[in-house]
Amino acid sequence: MCENYSAQWQILPPQINEQLYDISFSGGNTILAGTQTSVIFSSDNGSNWNSYQFRDNFNFPYANNVSGVHLIDEQSAVVSGTFYLGNSQAFLYSNGGFLSWSEQYINNLGEWPREILAFSFPTPDIGYAVGHSFSVLKSTDGGVTWAVSTNVAPKLNGISMLDSEHGIAVGIHATLLTSNGGATWTTLTHNYYMDAVAMATDQVVYAGGDEFFLKSIDGGHTWQKPNVPFGKVNGLTAVGVDTIFACTNSGLYFSASGGSFWEVFPETKGRNIQKLVRNGTEWWAIGGQGFMMRCQNLPAAAPIADFTIDFPFTCGSGPATVSNVSNPSGATFEWFLNDSLVSTVTPPFVFQVTDITMGNLKLVVDNGFFKDSTSEQIYLQAHLQAVLNMPTDVYGGSGSFIELEAAGTGIDSVGWATIPYSTWGG
Repeated sequence: MCENYSAQWQILPPQINEQLYDISFSGGNTILAGTQTSVIFSSDNGSNWNSYQFRDNFNFPYANNVSGVHLIDEQSAVVSGTFYLGNSQAFLYSNGGFLSWSEQYINNLGEWPREILAFSFPTPDIGYAVGHSFSVLKSTDGGVTWAVSTNVAPKLNGISMLDSEHGIAVGIHATLLTSNGGATWTTLTHNYYMDAVAMATDQVVYAGGDEFFLKSIDGGHTWQKPNVPFGKVNGLTAVGVDTIFACTNSGLYFSASGGSFWEVFPETKGRNIQKLVRNGTEWWAIGGQGFMMRCQNLPAAAPIADFTIDFPFTCGSGPATVSNVSNPSGATFEWFLNDSLVSTVTPPFVFQVTDITMGNLKLVVDNGFFKDSTSEQIYLQAHLQAVLNMPTDVYGGSGSFIELEAAGTGIDSVGWATIPYSTWGG
């Protein structure tokens, strides 16, 4: 349960009941967004909108998703996606206010569907795009014309260029790396189906996809998989080394710790968020069913009360460690067991289990802007652990038997066991 102390984002009325995939800005007031079958655009920073649906000469829609959009200026744009245009990979280009479009075909080779799925423009003139079957394409005139940068077998879903020289593209079981402006690309294989990527530095990279979030600290060669409070990742935005935004099927999440701990923007909880884009001092988030919201500067996010308990001891007493996915700096934590306050420590919260610990464990997190809480019924038991106290000199005694003492955690009574001396090799 999340409680907020102040409003944050302005949620705009939906302009279309379709998924919004990408959004681009130019000149402060011009906006272009890609939907399932069309583009919507505004010339007054979102106060009024128009739309253009992509249809063929028989009036059939030919766009399956307009997944990439880029404004060249206030009157010109290039878009990409899955277009049923003679089974060819193509860009659509407009230079007349977005009410007429022309095609630039790239190829009709390779496997179907032939599509261009994502853009990354590190400068106004230099842009990269990825897709399938010609995987990486490059433009040097702001997106007006395109040429093949490299053609590899894997389908690529996302690309992030740190600058005009350094970038990474991700997709099905593969990543491609360049450090020379796309003159050459190094292909690395992995077991992930990546949909999104954000390059924070030439070494720190974030990626995500179906039910996972990844971090690399060696430029995308190897990956770590932190614990996160969300599933499918649709888009990622990095601001510096440690600040990362994750657009997911369950909301817009924020981390200031390089992905170690997370907070969520409450207005987006449970929503399908596709993209977060910054336009000057404004931030815009878009998603499913035409969802669109914006804010001036970036407001506070809400902490997430979502703990896990690790109690690995199968026998005997030991520490139980309670961890939380959200440890924002400056937040306060309150731990309650059966409504009694037991601790105010910042996670991990460690307590000893010596017998049976059971009841309702509740966590309340407050970051000064929002408060979140959650509770869970727990049952932790310190299982029996017998300890055998043996004589120090088994062979020094006389007789045919030795006596062992049984004691330990959870033992209510102790007894004696007689073991044949021959068992010990005597």
